[in-house]
Amino acid sequence: NPQALQRLMEYGSVSSALDSITVPADPNEPIDTQTGKGSAMANLTLSTDRRLRSVWVPRHQMIQLLVQTCQDQNQDRQQAGDDSVGHVTIVNGQQVESLEESSDVDGVQIRCQDGTCYNASLVVAADGIDSMVRQSLAKPAPSVASSSWLFQNPRDFQVRKYPSASAGLKLKCLQFPPNFTLVNTDGSMVPTQSTTIYTMRSTNTGAERLALGLLPVKDPTLIRPANINTRPTHKIWSIHDGPTMKEYMSKSFPRLPWDTIIDNDAEWERFAQAKGTTYPQPQYSPGSAVVHPTNPHVGVVLVGDACHAFPPDTGQGINSGLNDVVALDRCLRGQDILTGEPVDEKTESHAAVMTLKDALQRYQANRRPEHHALIRLARFGAPYQYRQSARGDR
Repeated sequence: NPQALQRLMEYGSVSSALDSITVPADPNEPIDTQTGKGSAMANLTLSTDRRLRSVWVPRHQMIQLLVQTCQDQNQDRQQAGDDSVGHVTIVNGQQVESLEESSDVDGVQIRCQDGTCYNASLVVAADGIDSMVRQSLAKPAPSVASSSWLFQNPRDFQVRKYPSASAGLKLKCLQFPPNFTLVNTDGSMVPTQSTTIYTMRSTNTGAERLALGLLPVKDPTLIRPANINTRPTHKIWSIHDGPTMKEYMSKSFPRLPWDTIIDNDAEWERFAQAKGTTYPQPQYSPGSAVVHPTNPHVGVVLVGDACHAFPPDTGQGINSGLNDVVALDRCLRGQDILTGEPVDEKTESHAAVMTLKDALQRYQANRRPEHHALIRLARFGAPYQYRQSARGDR
């Protein structure tokens, strides 16, 4: 979608691992502002070297992008007067309760917790790591007939989990203001750049070691979340009031001008009481699709965290989910999954896709080994990048 890609570049800060600054823990050690390239990398275009480029988009802006893309499609459909182009209806506040066969038509019914039901010939489950669609395929609700074609291979949808050194780490964020300023050893002011990656070291050592990580944002007016990743046994999780947290962080990061960076007690209180997020074990569902046994135009398919999830070590969370969507789209269009080119009908290994059943079977055959490879990458890629103590892993 060219419009979606254009918006991605509008929202996203384009940078690389080279575009970063490490702020030393020791206040007597100068900040080397030359190690990063400031906002220069933000001028990269789509023709730049893709091996070095990453596009960073805050979560709330990514959601806005997805909503706007749906609205664009609806507008294009209306202007073209083409009913063959799908219309996207966005429904908020609903939570899936169960999955079952439609009673009146040959299809699938999604039942929500408020009793609302939706019928479809194709259900695309992108409902996250705790996907109720996947859970229903693995273990149908007691009120649903387990003899249904939907539940003939429940073991395929039982999640397989694997150990990782970063699984179980906890994350929470302290909200820094945009364009905050640091003080160098010579007394000079060091203004921060929104498009630069920052790592700020603490003076703590051993199991109490801490670091603040700030990812780039393109909009210089946005708040900068400062991420802390630690084991759940770290002292920071036992502090539950703002004044004590401020005192602890001031001692841990003595070179940061805390009174000017965070000048309100409410943020310290919020941060102290935040429960944070726990990184999951690398996991995936071997099954990612199920099709009707007699109607080749009815099925259910999983994408994104609904069929695989892992700690954010390699930055493959949303990226792998988007790859799922691209693969599914190409299967539905009868295109080669890798190239996007039309499938050669004369090539036996790339038989033309004629039905939804064919498309979903191709999708599952392609994604299963891909997901398994991602799990392996997530386990061994960079699980110690958070500088957590390795003592408990020996």
